[in-house]
Amino acid sequence: MYDLYAWKSAESYKASIMLEELDANYCVNPVDITSGEQNITDFRALSPNGEVPVLVDNNSDVDRVFEPGAILFYLAEKTGKLLPKDVIPRNEAIVWTFFEASHLRPMTDQMFYFENEAPESVPFAKKRYRDEVLRLLEVLNGRLGFHPYLAGMEYSIADIANYPRAKYAITALREGEDKDAIEAMKPLLSWLERVESRPAVQRGIAVPTEDTMADVEEDSPSSLH
Repeated sequence: MYDLYAWKSAESYKASIMLEELDANYCVNPVDITSGEQNITDFRALSPNGEVPVLVDNNSDVDRVFEPGAILFYLAEKTGKLLPKDVIPRNEAIVWTFFEASHLRPMTDQMFYFENEAPESVPFAKKRYRDEVLRLLEVLNGRLGFHPYLAGMEYSIADIANYPRAKYAITALREGEDKDAIEAMKPLLSWLERVESRPAVQRGIAVPTEDTMADVEEDSPSSLH
């Protein structure tokens, strides 16, 4: 039995999708990041950086796991699933998971901030981060032009890690002047369709459900984090 501390956010979806893919038994504890619940002392004891998601494994000596990439690795290694055993695809799964954490996540965060939250418009910053996110999507597209999934032939934690951010970025860039560039990324768009057609992914992005959270605003700026 796991306890998942989460909200409707790109980062939380990685953990909830993984748990759904594993058909794991877990309880959702909503942490309303739109009202600052992530800064409450008790939650900070679980997540020193004050971010969701956090996973508590009630059948382990591990106190808690925070950071979505770490949660993905923890669950994959514990269950032996969604992380290939062969050396080459395993390495690809690891490097593309780190690619998301090191590049796609921070750049989409910055793009989202300057597009939606900055107190004043900074055209240079908007262009700088939109261009960089577009470049990162092109990197993913290049990989997916040769393989159906980021690790190769197998769906893995790398796809789970990249999916929520890539989906957000594709949606955002499609709505602006980069629409044609996005539409040209056929391998990336096909991968997105393959991933989001999975029942576990559809269940994962519905977590927390309306029954476990109050007055959620899915389109609020905070929903990316």
